[in-house]
Amino acid sequence: ERSDMNITTLINALRDGIKNNAPLAAWCVATYAKSHTVYKGMDARNPPPETSYPLVHIFPIRKTAGYELASEDHGIGVTCGVFDSTVTISGIVSEYGGIDNLEAFRKLVETAVVAAIPTGSRIDLLTIEYETIEFFPFLLASMEFKIADDYSQGDDVFK
Repeated sequence: ERSDMNITTLINALRDGIKNNAPLAAWCVATYAKSHTVYKGMDARNPPPETSYPLVHIFPIRKTAGYELASEDHGIGVTCGVFDSTVTISGIVSEYGGIDNLEAFRKLVETAVVAAIPTGSRIDLLTIEYETIEFFPFLLASMEFKIADDYSQGDDVFK
């Protein structure tokens, strides 16, 4: 059955699922001595300070609907960020710990998103892009979830 989900209620469901996810909060406290913050939208000209990290930013990307499609698709962006400049040097190898922490954080956020998807919706595609160099020590993983609601015969696809 189609969930009649619009992009705003979908984003709010993801926001609440990420905000209230106990394993995610526990990992953040254990790793960074504080819980995560969640942003719905963001002002790129006035980005969150390092004290807001680890953070999750949720935002709409696209919506696709139409009678020639089998489903209504929502593109939701979920960016994860850590502020981490730790480096371990062992002989000729230097390892920046933030890269491992970013991926652990991202995977916990992905798990929270999957759990928050409403009944009747599904994730058709997940694309992940990483930015670990340009904004160092801010490390980012941007996920785009394609969340689909199938149409049934007689559905009004533009409601």
